[in-house]
Amino acid sequence: MKLSDIETNLYDLLLKKNEEVVISISGEWGVGKTFFWKNLISKKYQTEFKKKKIAYISLFGIDSLSDIRTSILLQASPTKNKISFINKKVFTPFKNLKSSLKIDDISMSFGLNSLSSILTLLTSGDFKDVIVCIDDFERMSSKIDFKDILGLISELKEQKECKVILILNEQELSKLSNIEKKSYSEVFSLYREKIIDYNFKFEPTTEESVLSATQRVKSKFETNDLITHFTKLNVKNIRVIQQVIRQLSNFEFIISKNFDENVLNEFFNTALPIFLYFIKDGKSTENYFKEKSKYDISNMSDEEFEKINFDEWKQSIFVSNDELIETIILEFIDRNRVRNEKLIEILTTKNDNLDRYTIQTTINENWHKLHIDFKYKIIDFINDTKALFETNKNDLHHILNIDNFHHYLSFMRENGEKIDDEFEETIIKQFIDLYVEQEKSISVHEQYKQDFIKEHYPKLIPYWNEKKKVTLIDTIDIGKLEDLLIKTKKGWGNKDEYILNNIEVELYKQYIIESSSFTKNLIKFVSSHKDDTTHFYTAISNIKEAFISLRQENNDYKFKIDKITKEFGIKLESKA
Repeated sequence: MKLSDIETNLYDLLLKKNEEVVISISGEWGVGKTFFWKNLISKKYQTEFKKKKIAYISLFGIDSLSDIRTSILLQASPTKNKISFINKKVFTPFKNLKSSLKIDDISMSFGLNSLSSILTLLTSGDFKDVIVCIDDFERMSSKIDFKDILGLISELKEQKECKVILILNEQELSKLSNIEKKSYSEVFSLYREKIIDYNFKFEPTTEESVLSATQRVKSKFETNDLITHFTKLNVKNIRVIQQVIRQLSNFEFIISKNFDENVLNEFFNTALPIFLYFIKDGKSTENYFKEKSKYDISNMSDEEFEKINFDEWKQSIFVSNDELIETIILEFIDRNRVRNEKLIEILTTKNDNLDRYTIQTTINENWHKLHIDFKYKIIDFINDTKALFETNKNDLHHILNIDNFHHYLSFMRENGEKIDDEFEETIIKQFIDLYVEQEKSISVHEQYKQDFIKEHYPKLIPYWNEKKKVTLIDTIDIGKLEDLLIKTKKGWGNKDEYILNNIEVELYKQYIIESSSFTKNLIKFVSSHKDDTTHFYTAISNIKEAFISLRQENNDYKFKIDKITKEFGIKLESKA
């Protein structure tokens, strides 16, 4: 039921009609039931509900029925009248009884547990205009008898003539303990007709959930854009939406750049699903890439391929995302920092080449069309795709992901089309160039991409390695290397490991001689990782070899190396 319809019904039942009633509002956890109720009484209809006395009790954490009764009693009358209210209804009658019986000593001590029993002494008139809201019904303690709480609800309605609201996730009742071999949900169903007058299913639309979430967590992104993309992902859980919006707030700097709608959509299409993946499952980036590999069509058997729902496949976060934006988002998740300038550079490039979106959309639509349009033949798809590939051969690495490009070519081959190997190799090299250049600017999760190349294009691994060496190693200087050594104190990525492990012994020697500052940071690095047998094993070995070689050159160097190794406990064992 739409929230506006529930709101209208509650207004009529609680404010307009003068009759006792029990209403249940049932919905999944996290969809905003409690917020909806509190917003209704404190903001939307604040003036109208001020005329009522409202008792709100969450059953979460309450261990006895008497505590529930006490809470209702203390909330049922205005604060300033509580003492006189209880005195008038309880203490005065007891004092009169004492006087009339001429009894001198009757204990009149009442604690909170005693207060709960007072509820039974009160009449329906004492509960005029009282609304009791019982929340977290499915979270009640096992110490409370389920039938007793149902009996209290019945009492509040039938004897006290209250209006009662139950807020619950009815699906979760089945997970509670059994009563007389029946689950809580079965018992609740049996009593429903006797106790509950109106049952409203709380099922907000994604739009309602996003609007509710943005009341609590402000966002500079257009609300309509958020609604569009959360709707596409079918997300309605308000808590999850709030968490995603908080993550998005770290990227609000892109708004001022006035990027084209297509560019912003690509950012949302990549960022939101990734945030959802980690928020819902709490998994690592390693898990992310393992699951991503399952969506690589080129690795699927014919049987697996036949089972694909292509509408769902197209929407998968592992298929529809942009790899460059994906890298920025994953680095943010790993290290809680955003490469603002790099993201702006990526989005600006996309903004300057909007025609790429048209080509990408055409290829994707043709692929989808091939599966549902019986007039569109396989040869039509092949001819259309080959023509687009040829026309855009210098830009395909920006238009498609590498696995999609490989899949389309594989599909053509499987259907008898001859593919120019030189053309394919040229495009794959462009992808490699892009990945290496990307890695130069930011710490990327390259293992998935490299594994893909190893599996499908093993002959190009030497090209990858050489390109990487030229880009990352041959361009290094003493300043950059010293900065990297300092950086490892706080953390490092695959790129950092690669650089330090691939600096040759002679270059380490040269920089040790050139700069005492570099040497000091190098010693700290070795001291911190001297027992490392995984991440920086090769780097430590090469640095030690540099120390050994310097020690053998002259007495001055030997004196310094001996002092360093002794002070920092560094053992020198030559690889030779």
